[in-house]
Amino acid sequence: MKVFGKMILASICFALGASGVFAQEMEKTAAKETARAAAMKKLDFLIGDWEGSGWIIIGRERKNFTVRESLQTKLDGQIIVVEGIGKTVDEKTGAEKIVHNAYGVFSYDDESGKIRFRYFKENGQAGEVTPEFFDKKVVWGFDVPENKVTVRFTEKTNEKGNWQEIGEVSRDGGKTWFQFFEMELSRVKQ
Repeated sequence: MKVFGKMILASICFALGASGVFAQEMEKTAAKETARAAAMKKLDFLIGDWEGSGWIIIGRERKNFTVRESLQTKLDGQIIVVEGIGKTVDEKTGAEKIVHNAYGVFSYDDESGKIRFRYFKENGQAGEVTPEFFDKKVVWGFDVPENKVTVRFTEKTNEKGNWQEIGEVSRDGGKTWFQFFEMELSRVKQ
């Protein structure tokens, strides 16, 4: 009977110890979920469907375009997906041509405590960046080593509540910037 009693006591001690470890893990998980949710809320101002117009410089030519962007939360807010399609009309033929076709995913990285943005473009270009967040403003960019340039995009809402985005390029490590892209979109659906 003494052996059986010791086994029960050992089981109870193990269970209490395990439940303490389990409780600590649950607290860590809850803290991570809270941090993730707070970080992802920084993008709430862009959630929805947007339409508008803009311009882009391709080569030496400036092209006007219309664009539709959609940002949606997925997986109970753990990720935010963005899809954008921009089109221009050929002045000679009247044919519509896609000049912007991109997809992206914002997600929270538990290790760094930062939001990551992974983007994919129709031309095969893809990348991952860590955006900077300000009050209703997101800035992100990347280097293009083969062209010896740095590209950055700034997205914000303007005084009209519209999504305004500019794209800039620097050839001197970020000392001076040349704007090659701008668009302004109105929210059509929350």
